[in-house]
Amino acid sequence: MVTAAALKKLFGGRDAVPVLSHLAILEVLPRERKQWQKFRLLVDLPTGEQFAEMERTMYTTTVGALVEDAFCEFETLQGEMDDWYSNLPEQFQQGDKGQALEEASGMLGGLNRSDIPQVAEGLTVFFRPGQGLGSRSARCEEACAMLNAAKRAVEEQVAKLEEDDELNESINDLNAFADELEGAAGEAEGVEFPGMFS
Repeated sequence: MVTAAALKKLFGGRDAVPVLSHLAILEVLPRERKQWQKFRLLVDLPTGEQFAEMERTMYTTTVGALVEDAFCEFETLQGEMDDWYSNLPEQFQQGDKGQALEEASGMLGGLNRSDIPQVAEGLTVFFRPGQGLGSRSARCEEACAMLNAAKRAVEEQVAKLEEDDELNESINDLNAFADELEGAAGEAEGVEFPGMFS
């Protein structure tokens, strides 16, 4: 038996449960009342180096997939704002709450979703998902973090091409795309989500 806290300590503070359970190294046991969540080890735990490689493999994706996931989240959040506004009584639609919902929806809908250049789409990027993303603000921040991770991967590719003296059109496309990602993340970071009772 092992606890999540023990695993975090063993693997340098990282949440190892998603990786180890995905790879069938752990089995999640039923949680007993007022007890810490426990796990049964199905095989020996990996070393720190082995775990780092497992984590890197599990959370490595492409720039194209990461950007797509980020904008899907923005669209989902926009839909939630629109649904919330539509379900408000008319007097509240005209008030501060309705205005805040419309503003958040408008900002999310106005994000620049440019085409992903072919030269960038397949670039690999490591992105470890956040934990406890229950609030809309946290979900929006996570989507912004996805765009920023994609931007860093694009900038690393630009640096590599420049180092290899491959000064070609690809660099211009990549730089422009990195700027667009930065702009979209910056705008999304400015979205304010109203509280349920404000």
